[in-house]
Amino acid sequence: MWSGWAEGTVNEGYRYADWLITVPLLVVELLIVLGVSADRRKKLMFSLVPATVLMIALGYPGEVASGDGMKWLFWVLAMVPFAFILYILVGELKAAGARETGAVSKAIKNATAVLLITWMVYPIAYLFPVVFDAGNEGAETARQIGYTLADITAKCLYGLMILNIARARSGDSH
Repeated sequence: MWSGWAEGTVNEGYRYADWLITVPLLVVELLIVLGVSADRRKKLMFSLVPATVLMIALGYPGEVASGDGMKWLFWVLAMVPFAFILYILVGELKAAGARETGAVSKAIKNATAVLLITWMVYPIAYLFPVVFDAGNEGAETARQIGYTLADITAKCLYGLMILNIARARSGDSH
């Protein structure tokens, strides 16, 4: 657990453990708030939740690998479920946005933009130490800053966006 801290290295296990919990929950929460029918939502959950776990589980070995080849391999492997998840979620967001009008439609469009922008930060930040020399402390720092900003945005701001959709759907203007 404390391994590497004296040398100033980052233990990514905690971040990945957090993602294993929060990412599936955010996906399920989004499906509920979008008003996806119960049957469709159940079907989507049975494909998207395992895809989120697979994406995160495939990213971790590359994150901690010492060689660039392994980092690239696991990045590519993790991008397969990543692309699948985004494809499905954006499709559901667009469908929900088309079903709705006014403030609800606008809130869904805003959430779509936040989802795409924040989720794209993760694979880019993941590659900083690979592209800019793994021994470069600045590249590792840039990755950590990227992850942190994306986490704050993807969880806090995105959570508020989901709340905004729910409020707009209920007619609550507070």
